[in-house]
Parts: sequence; structure tokens; C-alpha cells
Amino acid sequence: MANISGGMMLRKDPSIGGYVMRQPIPESTIMPLIDTRADTGKFVRGIIKNGTPGQRVLGVSTQLSLKEVLDTFKKVFPKDGANAQFVQISKDQYLDGFESSGLPKYAALELYENMLLLSQFGYYLGESIDESVALAGGVEQLTSLEEHLRNAPQFKSLE
Repeated sequence: MANISGGMMLRKDPSIGGYVMRQPIPESTIMPLIDTRADTGKFVRGIIKNGTPGQRVLGVSTQLSLKEVLDTFKKVFPKDGANAQFVQISKDQYLDGFESSGLPKYAALELYENMLLLSQFGYYLGESIDESVALAGGVEQLTSLEEHLRNAPQFKSLE
């Protein structure tokens, strides 16, 4: 979730008069989300208290499409999010965006390839997150994207 509020995925763009999410993958792509600061300890506590040796635990609170992420932003910030939009960009545009900010080409390429894997196969290859979420205390104990956006210092001035 910090990649959304931190400006890596969602940025203010004066040319459109609002926020834009530019990604090299379709907006239907499912993204695993976790508020690492608020929820990592909940997974660790669940593993220590109720985990079993060799158990696979997926560190994710929820999974939303990029469209749902943007829709949540618009819901939380109806005024500032009114013009928010998703734009699918090319590989070159994606790489250029990172490289122009100083990221080495190999690192930008790795991020791009990770996005392709996410879009084509899914982060967990279709595996259910239900058992892991339950281990962390259940969805009601984990931070929702809406809650994360409301509390993100980067968005404190938004309406």
C-alpha cells in the first residue's frame, strides 16, 4: 500500500488536473496489498501463536484490481480524486519514467518484468489468501486500502 501513497504508483499530474496511475499492465490486473507498517506484526504474531512448521504464509491483506485501487482513492478523496485516471503505458515509457528519476536500467527492467508476471500469472499464481489472512487475525484486523489512504501522511491535505 505504501507504493500507492508514496507516489510510486499514483502521482499528481498537473497536465490532467489530478492524479494518474501509469502502469504497463491492464487496470484489471489484481494487485496484492498489505500495509507493511501496520500489519506485518499481525502476521508474525499469528505465525508464532498458531503457525505450523513448514506452513506457507502469504503476506497480504487483500487483493484488488488496479481499477479498484483507483476507485478506492476516488471514494476516499472525492474532490481531489475526481479526475484521477488510469493510463496503460508502454514498456519504454515505464522504463524511461524510472530511469529519468535515477533508477538504474537493470532495476527498472526488474520492476517492469515483475509487473508483467503480476498481470500474466498473478502474484500468488491463483493461490487463496484466506488461510494467511485468518492467521493474521482476519480481514477485520488488517488495514484496508481505504484506511491506509485516509491515514497516509502524503495524502493528509486531500479532500
